Amino acid sequence: MTGKMPENLRRAMAPFFNAAELYDMYGVLLRAKASVDRSITVEDDEQAYIKAFKSLVYSL
Repeated sequence: MTGKMPENLRRAMAPFFNAAELYDMYGVLLRAKASVDRSITVEDDEQAYIKAFKSLVYSL
């Protein structure tokens, strides 16, 4: 699945997860997004997803 991830999002998440965890976390992101609105795509606002992810990671 990481081959299907937007490259910038993969680069932002990769330092925090091994390959299996990255796959799982991307799946969580896609399911969460779909539960809000299936028409939303990560590619439409990739930087907003990266910013939200980094805000969460750095707040821990």
